[in-house]
Amino acid sequence: MREIVRAAQFKRDVKSAAKRGKDMENCGR
Repeated sequence: MREIVRAAQFKRDVKSAAKRGKDMENCGR
């Protein structure tokens, strides 16, 4: 059970990280 929650959290972190990276790229240009 805990592993599933961990995977979901990891997925969410990756998503937010990717979004932040995109925002940074847009600001950089």
